[in-house]
Amino acid sequence: MADIEHRTVEANNIKLHIAEAGDGPLVVLCHGFPECWYSWRHQIRALADAGFRVVAPDQRGYGTSDAPDAIAAGVEGAPPAPAYMLEGLPDPGDDLPPWLTAEDVDTYVQAFTRSGFRGGLNWYRNIDHNWVLTAPFDGMKIEQPALFVTGDRDVVPFSAEAEQGMRAVVTDLRDVVVLPGIGHWTQQEAPDAVNDALLRFLKVL
Repeated sequence: MADIEHRTVEANNIKLHIAEAGDGPLVVLCHGFPECWYSWRHQIRALADAGFRVVAPDQRGYGTSDAPDAIAAGVEGAPPAPAYMLEGLPDPGDDLPPWLTAEDVDTYVQAFTRSGFRGGLNWYRNIDHNWVLTAPFDGMKIEQPALFVTGDRDVVPFSAEAEQGMRAVVTDLRDVVVLPGIGHWTQQEAPDAVNDALLRFLKVL
């Protein structure tokens, strides 16, 4: 089984922590919110053992990677009250789902104790300006080969209409995999199924 190594790389004056393993064609695994490189822990070794070089960064503002500057007071998009989103979330206590261990939770706690949530939340606070930044790409299609994996219990609903709209923009969508009984944290909840889907997709590129 491939060993996971950790190091820091610098690009555009930003230092990013990465976890990497394996040799071969490069596969970059980018996490979402509120996660870190660790959310791909089940995929890194599986893809590396299959002949790929796998890199999973802590995105900017997460883990030990550099974070954007703080938002100045009064900037449009700043939250109306601190932590108002988090205050409404239930505390699961010790009742963890079978795919999540206490050790996993400790890893995330350590990561966010260091970084806080500001860096990740600032991406959402900046969402309107992101549309301005990407305006030159308005109307363009994604022509690269693509794979879409989701769970049928994801809180973000997926439907035939959603797939049709996605295929209109992603012109080389090779496969759509909907995993039964799986929620939003797909690669953690069903690692074997996700690994199989990824390897089928990657090996024919």
